[in-house]
Amino acid sequence: MNTRCLRWSLLLVLCLTSPLREATAADSRQEAIAEAVRVGMDKHGVPGVSVAVFDNFQIVWAEGFGVLCEGEEPRVSPETRFQAASISKPITALAVLRLVEQQKLSLDEPVNRQLKSWQLPETEISKKEPIALKHLLSHYAGLTVHGFRGYAAGEQTPTLLEVLDGQAPANSGAIRSMMRPAYKVKYSGGGYCIVQQLLIDVEGEPFPQLMRELVLAPAEMTHSTFDQPLPEAISEQAASGHLAKRIAIKGKWHVHPELAAAGLWTTPSDLAKAAIDVAKSYEDQGGKLLSPEMARRMVTPQNEQFGLGFVVRGEGKRLSFSHGGGNVGYRCQVMAFPATGQGLAIMTNSDTGGAMFGEVIRATSEAYGWSVAKAIDD
Repeated sequence: MNTRCLRWSLLLVLCLTSPLREATAADSRQEAIAEAVRVGMDKHGVPGVSVAVFDNFQIVWAEGFGVLCEGEEPRVSPETRFQAASISKPITALAVLRLVEQQKLSLDEPVNRQLKSWQLPETEISKKEPIALKHLLSHYAGLTVHGFRGYAAGEQTPTLLEVLDGQAPANSGAIRSMMRPAYKVKYSGGGYCIVQQLLIDVEGEPFPQLMRELVLAPAEMTHSTFDQPLPEAISEQAASGHLAKRIAIKGKWHVHPELAAAGLWTTPSDLAKAAIDVAKSYEDQGGKLLSPEMARRMVTPQNEQFGLGFVVRGEGKRLSFSHGGGNVGYRCQVMAFPATGQGLAIMTNSDTGGAMFGEVIRATSEAYGWSVAKAIDD
């Protein structure tokens, strides 16, 4: 064989084998994560899990594990819907910040000046130091009502106004001021119910519709909805919630009228799309939802824990934003690192699902070379 033929032969071999090596490397990374998922499911009794991993601002792997409901056949897929629980909050915050950029809302103006259908009762403290939208988004408003257990099958579901005032049939207390704003972090799902009413007042549309228009459609979150109860056409693709010991929830899941705080149904891939979009805007790489300036404000700490919607940790190249979620029967997590466009979303259909997150995140970090230690939310 002459030298020229040898060169072409070597080039042909490289062309044929390089994609194979890349695919093999990708498969080994994904298998390492998958093994961590399977071990976690067995150890903690989790019937179903779905994971999406992103790298360099692209989803590189999404997979489902286990079943939609214990004792039944349908398997979890990347398109299976789960309750996102409190991850609904940063997704709602994206809608708020889009309206701020459109000058329809102000982060700094007293929220009662912007509300129309309901007012947060004033106290002597709030008269002197009014609660603003930025306080609500960062859990810095000093409000009551940490979270919500939702409404089981057969239970009457309250209106949003009944939730805000803690009136029957609401199963949570009235949302009220209990300390001056910006005094200390007081996690409040109740604050996001106020945000929900504010968005309805400003846009004049049902909350699920305005969230589709402002966030879900632009971010191409095609398997997501804030509709509650879940429409029948989608319910067949949804994972049933489970208590400990793989006990399925009666009626499959609870209904949450507290949409902004806990009402999103979605997939890990759709959560990844939202996180990637924020990261792209933060890095000025063409995010669709927010300007670079607003994305940076969103993930700038307002206090020791929260930006405007997300938990924020680190700074510079080590900066991350994240949020966890826990409704009855579901646990989930999303996290992202803007500097590298890396991160993951994981969703489970069990109260015990959160116990497996640490190992899955660690396996993902090792597989994809995340350069800094990762932490998950409480």
